Amino acid sequence: FKFEHMARVLDAPIQTLYFFSFALLSMRLLLNVLKAAKHALFPTELEKIGLDSSYKRFLYDLSLIAIQMLNDAIWATANLLTNYPQLLGLSNPVTNAILFVCLAFDLVLSVYMYHQNENTYIQKRDEYKHALAHMQPDDIMLEVLSMQLKQLELNYQGDRAKLEQFLAAGAVILLAFSFIASSLCPFFLPLGAALCVFGTSLYLTAGKRGECIKHPSDENNHAYYEALIKNTLYPLCFMIAAASLGWPLAILVAAPIMIYENRASIANLLEPEKTAALT
Repeated sequence: FKFEHMARVLDAPIQTLYFFSFALLSMRLLLNVLKAAKHALFPTELEKIGLDSSYKRFLYDLSLIAIQMLNDAIWATANLLTNYPQLLGLSNPVTNAILFVCLAFDLVLSVYMYHQNENTYIQKRDEYKHALAHMQPDDIMLEVLSMQLKQLELNYQGDRAKLEQFLAAGAVILLAFSFIASSLCPFFLPLGAALCVFGTSLYLTAGKRGECIKHPSDENNHAYYEALIKNTLYPLCFMIAAASLGWPLAILVAAPIMIYENRASIANLLEPEKTAALT
């Protein structure tokens, strides 16, 4: 086994990954704009309440997904520039710098979302406490607002845990990129790849981490750790198999595992009538 061989193997399907890394983000950005335009031009009766013009409805819908759209736009542009640097004659140091800045931007964005979540929670908590302070002990709404305040606290703790995992994921991936881009040691490539896989796994399971806090149970905890382990080990095993056996055999081994893990989704696709009846 040689690290140079691993690098060649990992580069084999890279052009396909380059295309999808740009195309999927661009498509999601376009779909979000079209969705906002649809709500603006063809609103439901409920959407017309409070927003009497198409322009206001369009801006309101965009504001709900502004952070996601900003992130998609930046990463779609970055992927286009770094995946096809020959289009603008960009050198490797320049493309590495672009990726580093975008990864740092992800961290900054996560910090911003973390503070926004905290500020929103404090504002709503103070509103609840102010309302409770002006209620009589026998007020029928006292218990209702008290329960809503407890749920607000749980939701805040869950969202905070999710955003903290986003921060950890961004830091791990930034460290992984630093290892890969530095090229100071041949061992840095597989180490960076492993860290990148772990960081991606943290991103993918952040939502489950939040659910563990919002709805604490052994089942949710098990689902979180199981997803974290699988999302880390499966890609690593696939990379090792590709480096050792080649991409065709690695895909042949991975395909049954992926089919098994997604058996519920596949079953739903194969039974459209049953799915429609349930929904």
